[in-house]
Amino acid sequence: MLLQSLIETEDEVDRAASRHAALEKIMLRAGGIAGEGSIGSPSPRSGAEVPA
Repeated sequence: MLLQSLIETEDEVDRAASRHAALEKIMLRAGGIAGEGSIGSPSPRSGAEVPA
């Protein structure tokens, strides 16, 4: 919400959307915000359940 209040032009919208996409890709490569297998879900790579 704070960033939305600061964005005033179409160029700023494009820049924010581009940065958001870049950050989402980084989080995807990292396995999410808390990492792969967090919150007790199985890791997609190992198939094993990770204890909480």
